[in-house]
Amino acid sequence: MESKIYFGRGAQDKSWTPNAMESKICSRSHALRGNACIDALRRVISDEVKKKMLRLLTMITCLSLLSATTQAQPMDGSCALHDFKRVMIDKNGTLDTSQGVWVLRQEAPVYPTFDGSNSTSTQAFGEYLLPIKVSKHPDTGVQRVQVKEFGTGTPVGWMEGYDLLCRIKPLQSEKGLDRKVFVKTPTSHDYRLSTVPVYPSFEGPCNGDCEQLARFELYFIFAEDKFHRRYLVLKAHLLKDKPFSEHSSSPMGWVKYDHTIPWDTTLGLRPKDEVDNISAYKKPEEINNPSQKDSVKIAGGNIWYTYPIHIPILDINKAQKYYHAAAPAIGVGVHKAVLSSLKLVDVFFLLDGTASMGPYIKAAGGAAQEIAENLRNDPKFKETSFRFGFRVYRDTYADSSLKECQGGVCEGMPLSAGTCSSNKQASQANWEEFKDKIDDVTETSNDNDDYPEKLFDGLRQTLFDMASCPKRTKLLFVIGDHGDRQQEWPPEITKGLKGMADRVLVFFIQTPNNSSQARHPELYQAVYSAYKKQAYQMLKKTLPPEIQGEAIDDYFLSLDQKQLTTQIVEGVKQYSPSARINEIEQALAGGKSLQEIIDQYIAEGDMPVIYKKWLQDTACPKLGQQCKTPIEHGVVEFYIPIDAEKIQEETWMTENQLMDWLSLLKAFKHLKGLPVQKQRTVFAYLLRKQIQNIIGGYPPTNIVLSEWLAKQRKQVLPMRQDSPLLQYSFDDIRRKIEGCEMSLLINWVSEVRKVLQKVSNDSTQKVAFTPKYPTAISCPLSDKGKKVPESLEFERSVPLGSDDSYRYEHNLYGKTVYWLPVEFLP
Repeated sequence: MESKIYFGRGAQDKSWTPNAMESKICSRSHALRGNACIDALRRVISDEVKKKMLRLLTMITCLSLLSATTQAQPMDGSCALHDFKRVMIDKNGTLDTSQGVWVLRQEAPVYPTFDGSNSTSTQAFGEYLLPIKVSKHPDTGVQRVQVKEFGTGTPVGWMEGYDLLCRIKPLQSEKGLDRKVFVKTPTSHDYRLSTVPVYPSFEGPCNGDCEQLARFELYFIFAEDKFHRRYLVLKAHLLKDKPFSEHSSSPMGWVKYDHTIPWDTTLGLRPKDEVDNISAYKKPEEINNPSQKDSVKIAGGNIWYTYPIHIPILDINKAQKYYHAAAPAIGVGVHKAVLSSLKLVDVFFLLDGTASMGPYIKAAGGAAQEIAENLRNDPKFKETSFRFGFRVYRDTYADSSLKECQGGVCEGMPLSAGTCSSNKQASQANWEEFKDKIDDVTETSNDNDDYPEKLFDGLRQTLFDMASCPKRTKLLFVIGDHGDRQQEWPPEITKGLKGMADRVLVFFIQTPNNSSQARHPELYQAVYSAYKKQAYQMLKKTLPPEIQGEAIDDYFLSLDQKQLTTQIVEGVKQYSPSARINEIEQALAGGKSLQEIIDQYIAEGDMPVIYKKWLQDTACPKLGQQCKTPIEHGVVEFYIPIDAEKIQEETWMTENQLMDWLSLLKAFKHLKGLPVQKQRTVFAYLLRKQIQNIIGGYPPTNIVLSEWLAKQRKQVLPMRQDSPLLQYSFDDIRRKIEGCEMSLLINWVSEVRKVLQKVSNDSTQKVAFTPKYPTAISCPLSDKGKKVPESLEFERSVPLGSDDSYRYEHNLYGKTVYWLPVEFLP
């Protein structure tokens, strides 16, 4: 006979039997369900436990454990609720996809079957695996995914969906924006006490193995565990699905809610250009307190155009007239750029112009073209200022056949001393001149050609050709096949090369051995070998001691013409990425030491040793102790009084979003000559169509567009809060506003598109204008119409700063991002 035990609710409910209790417990569990849950309970409850008190304790424990299991599964971003139907090819859940998934916690269990209860192995946090099948556990109902390693045919096993990340883009906010946070670090003069850990799991401690974050940087949220109150973060807009390439990325780890400052808007601010500084306060009540002197000064001026991150606005309190913002405790805008000269790069070619070198001369020109026309448009190099030059050397026999040659040193294009800073127009003019001149270079073909070339004299002349602007990085590519008649480099050449500029790096490239086609194979082979010997002599004398040894081979290359262009471009890439400089200076602004930053890059295999030395030599004299030791850290929240005279509100947008706005507004420019009713109809149609193309939804007719867009859970366009265009509904446009107001609106759209187009055309030029509002009373404007400018009075364009590092857009984590005044938006 089944015994009955009464307690709590069971004291009144006489049908509360052990079986009923088991069913009640299991009905509250998502981890175990049905008979599997009841069997598990019965296995752990012995006969002795059936006494009232022990049974009570057992049930409480079970409830706690099962409740925790239910809640402790990170759903947002994980594969637990991911819909695989798009890549599912049969009813058994087989998947056909090349998109991988990332492991969300350290020692995540792997099961041999989809319904297995005992794991046979584990996977480490951040591992990248390929999903091949999906199924729900028959008892728990939790989705499991069968995975394998890339490049293998054997499955690793089955993993819980909540242990895998199933997205490559950040989580979205209710407003359709990428969710992002700043790390909130405590303020301390001891940097060891002012860091926050990044955990390798959504639960549990560090166990001494956590990366520490200690700087003012932006992170994107890719998953969330609401039970343990942690975010999975990454310093990138996108998780790259190429795990074995240089472009790969993986999640950084989990950060506690309490250690973050969410940024759920796209709004930011900075002091206006003409303002020396503004004050930020730690509490709102301190703003209007005359005796309050404990404020942080935020420096003004045009230096903000050099920063990829401005001050994020967390909230705007219009009633009390202040911004709620985040910033490093050491202040914002006070950290000067110390590495900007590394964005200035000269690429110079010293070319052998004798017989058989024609294809290699063309390949060098092709490499320069790749750099000038493609690399400069890559977001990672967009802020790098490149200049090009060349010099051709031959032998003394060329003197008699080419008037440009003197002593075997021939035609060339020295680097100009006219513009040493970053300047888009000067860079373009340099490239066009280089292209024209190198296209005219041809190889000589003369039976009297002697095999030894005038390599030494060519390099001696190159020292003069490259000498201008010594603060720029100098990359010299020497391309030839034969060495000089002399055996040893003259000391003045070696000394001149080392002292020519702050940063000089030489690559020697030898073309393939053609001794089998030579008139004198033995002599050919001797001078061919001399080229390599002399190249190594120069490299050993000019490369820093840190890379002597095997690494020297990285700077002597033996290539055919097909490989030449690629290798030159790759060499330039390693020593010229402006995006890396932005990242390093952003980390320095947050207080991190240069040594820490360098160590991280080297650990990731992403920094040549010479580049490390350049960073140290360039920055350390200006950084002082921050070269090796982090300075005061702390990322805190501030309150800044609203003051339109001193503060510029801005919106943060990607390059794609800027293009979306330009596309949306372009269609309206042909409406001015149409009849009014046609203007209304076509304007409403075009606006609705363009919004639908971008957002994907179909806007209703009776709702103000800005309100409707704000409610969409999709990637919306960046908007200003008082948008003249989006304050209208379609009903307003079609029938409610006067015809003259319709014309005003059309004109405004055309004018504001000019603003965005100017920014897109050249982000280094300042766009300044004064809005002119209608003053005549002949048009009965609505209250909305009174907010629409009649025209924009543009000022003459001037550069934002002294060089091209001052710009509206910067590369941030692999994407081009703009900070634009809110007045630039329609």
